[in-house]
Amino acid sequence: MTASSDRSAALQKHAQKVLDTYTAGKGPNNVPGAVAYVSDKSGKDVVWAHAGVKEVDKQDPMTKDTIFWIASCSKLLIAIACLQLRERGQLDFNDSIDKFLPEAGELKMLKDGSKPNKIPTVHDCLAILSGQACALFNQDLADWFQSKGLPPTANLDSTRASLFTPYASQPGEEWNYGFNIDWAGMAVEVVTGMDLESYYRKNIFEPLGIKAITFKPRSAGLLNRLAGSHMRNENGEVIPFMQLLLPEEDKMEAIYPGAGLFANGAEYTRILVALLNGGTHPITGGTILKPESVELLKKDQLSGKLVDDLERKFDQVIPAVISEGFRGCLAPGIKKNWSYGGLRLKEKHPTRGHSDDNSYWWCDFKDGTCGMVHAQMSPFPDKATENMLAEIESQVHEAYAA
Repeated sequence: MTASSDRSAALQKHAQKVLDTYTAGKGPNNVPGAVAYVSDKSGKDVVWAHAGVKEVDKQDPMTKDTIFWIASCSKLLIAIACLQLRERGQLDFNDSIDKFLPEAGELKMLKDGSKPNKIPTVHDCLAILSGQACALFNQDLADWFQSKGLPPTANLDSTRASLFTPYASQPGEEWNYGFNIDWAGMAVEVVTGMDLESYYRKNIFEPLGIKAITFKPRSAGLLNRLAGSHMRNENGEVIPFMQLLLPEEDKMEAIYPGAGLFANGAEYTRILVALLNGGTHPITGGTILKPESVELLKKDQLSGKLVDDLERKFDQVIPAVISEGFRGCLAPGIKKNWSYGGLRLKEKHPTRGHSDDNSYWWCDFKDGTCGMVHAQMSPFPDKATENMLAEIESQVHEAYAA
């Protein structure tokens, strides 16, 4: 065996042990099932571990190719698509977003009904500065929905109107996690005349050999591979929970570009491998970005007060969905910034790109590793899932530093 194969075998053994441990029960430190996938710049499998079951109290085992709702992990693909259009001269990040989405120019401020100081640009949307929020973790917006006789979850009801709520903060003046980058994804559809999944398929999935990333798992025939959704009750025990974003596909007006994808870790990580190689996958040979666009993807986009906004604590509007731990971008007190590609940690700490249903990815441009850990759990963030990620990712970085 070569040194690299020895390293992979050791990491596989470690990851499998971690997953076996965390899926061994239903208590506060357990998850029903999990999948971990790790690769490096070579594009080869380093770790592909799975354990537990797809749904608590049922016997269907978790498998390597299980599909998960990856929620906010969807955002990375929007940034890639926008950078592709920028390369082709089809999209100017300085353009106001209402050039593509007229509704954005008609919205008022949530606080007092006044006009916003400006209409957000494409850049603002990509950098999470559009002023849009999400009612699941913004009490003021949740109250606005309730004033209309609607629950906060109406912000995810698959209507186009649900993506155009009043501005919760002044565009460009506050980093406020919510439906920001979704608008950029919708702009891609306007610019190209293609629905976003078709655009992804042609420009991202096909070059990388990806077959099973989709906004519509029913139509794609993937429901039999889909992991069930779960939550912890007040005692910390795992119980079944509703799938927050699995609508009737024939009635969908909106696909939620920034939160609506379903995928498995091995295929998603092909995108990360391409990024580690300047935008071209070393095995498929497919190119999704030019090297200079990869550099822009990971460039810090915040300065001054906007960086401080990353430390904010979000409202726990629905405790079953959002936990008290949703603050500081899951890395409170750690020096960080935000790029078009997501969170960038500036100090030694496990990199955490994340979704709202406890799927996590990392892409380390220093040691050339990338990976993804899935466990379909609410509320977000889930401590057991975070610990599982930390035990696997830290071992990967240690092995590649040796």
